[in-house]
Amino acid sequence: MPRSAADTIAYELIIGNFAARTDAYVLDSTEHIEHPLTADVLAKAYAKGHAISAYTALIEEGQPTMTQVGAIDLDEGTLEEDGKAVRKVLWDHDIPSLLVGSRRGFHLWTFHTGNGQHGSVHGGMVPARDVRDALFAAAGLAGLPGHKPTVKAASGPDCAQCGVAVHRHPEVFPKPSGKPWGVGALRLPLMKHPKTGLVYKALDMDGFNLPTVFNLLDAVATMTAPYEKVWALAGGEHRSMDYPSYADIGEHRRVRPTQGDDVRVTTLLNSIGVEGTPGHSIRCPFHEDGKASLSIAQDDQRAWCKSPTCDLYNDGRGIGSLGLRRYLRDRGVKE
Repeated sequence: MPRSAADTIAYELIIGNFAARTDAYVLDSTEHIEHPLTADVLAKAYAKGHAISAYTALIEEGQPTMTQVGAIDLDEGTLEEDGKAVRKVLWDHDIPSLLVGSRRGFHLWTFHTGNGQHGSVHGGMVPARDVRDALFAAAGLAGLPGHKPTVKAASGPDCAQCGVAVHRHPEVFPKPSGKPWGVGALRLPLMKHPKTGLVYKALDMDGFNLPTVFNLLDAVATMTAPYEKVWALAGGEHRSMDYPSYADIGEHRRVRPTQGDDVRVTTLLNSIGVEGTPGHSIRCPFHEDGKASLSIAQDDQRAWCKSPTCDLYNDGRGIGSLGLRRYLRDRGVKE
């Protein structure tokens, strides 16, 4: 049990920084525990020498996978060379990081907050895909391979797909998982390793060792990176999102053209003072949009916003011209 209110608060802050999902955790790197990750759980783990691994993304049915934390796990790399090389790349992109030693290499943690754009939650979580892409990009720029192999050679240490030593491939979190509970978990800093019984050092941005949970929290408090930095490193400025297929756009899909119906998305947008072109994207007028998030279908019969916080995202289906007309009328807009 936590021995003081300060301990309890510290453990809760550890959870809030390092865990995107708190309804479950992994014990000693092997056992998935269907129990809330709480300050009590952490206190007992620190006291008894157990290791807690936290899930790094939140998965909710019908929603994008979200997170406020990312991590790189590199086995058989070096903290002093490989870890610091990745950290420098991230820092050059205004993303600070926590560097932690491991049994065979290092763990590197990053922390993020959303700005309400591109699916991020203002002041909260961001799309896990962007964090993963940003960390893969940083690993590649630092000279590490940008993916983890899915097939290992039957003999020898090389990746059967690319001939590169297996231990040189970084494992990036949040990551997809075939497990029924979703994305992978990574051991929290300053936990005893379940195999060696050792506690590996954590380093702040100046390279100083952080021996206690309180030191760790003081350092992490200065490490939050705004989402636009993650978006930029992930290649967001150049990434395009596919327009949903005709079969996937849901209940608003028109099975066949309505005879005599000439309602068009661009006409409806013009009624609120917004100009658009079929087959192109514009800044969405229905939320604060720093980029061109609203796509207009080539046939001018459907619009689709890429931000899940926008009504025109509609669970990824977008909205047809008739639905858009109803949407505007419900808000007092006249054509």
